[in-house]
Amino acid sequence: MARRAAADGRGTTVRAARRPELRLPPLVPFGDGGLEPDGDYDALDFAETDLTGQDGAGARFMDCALTGCALDEASLPRARLLDSVLTGVRGVGTNLAEATLRDVELRDARLGGTQLHGAVLERVLIRGGKIDYLNLRRSRLKDVVFESCVLVEPDFGGARLELHRVALRRRQCCTQDTPCGTSSCGRPASAAPSCTAPYWNGS
Repeated sequence: MARRAAADGRGTTVRAARRPELRLPPLVPFGDGGLEPDGDYDALDFAETDLTGQDGAGARFMDCALTGCALDEASLPRARLLDSVLTGVRGVGTNLAEATLRDVELRDARLGGTQLHGAVLERVLIRGGKIDYLNLRRSRLKDVVFESCVLVEPDFGGARLELHRVALRRRQCCTQDTPCGTSSCGRPASAAPSCTAPYWNGS
């Protein structure tokens, strides 16, 4: 697969972030059971599944689809999400501390207070949706793309980002310094003051 290259300020050619290339196999419905610590979940379809408050610490999800799932207070520390697609998931206080996400797409999520500190993200595409107070402290990100999504006060303190391999595209960043109608915000001036798009804090 061809990848676009760009030049940095020193004229050095750098590669764009690689995106996950997912081809899920035929999936089996998850059913009515709950998650289990250290459980193995292969080629399962979690459709509108309520995982609120469930304990899946150390669980492995491989070739799975999670669609419209509730993840409020779900406990998934050290979980491994591999070659999986999460679409329209929602939740507050989801714990994914020290988890591994590799070849994962997160689409149109509505999450708040998500804990990903100490996690490893590689070839991850986060497209659309809104994530409030995303905790990525001391995490490691490689080939991660944030595309057309809204991040409210994300915390990258101590995170290891492989430069030129983490990208934000069409981000929304309304602040007092970059109000609606400016090129940084990308929304029309008529959106103010009702516009609630937050700022991107890359510090």
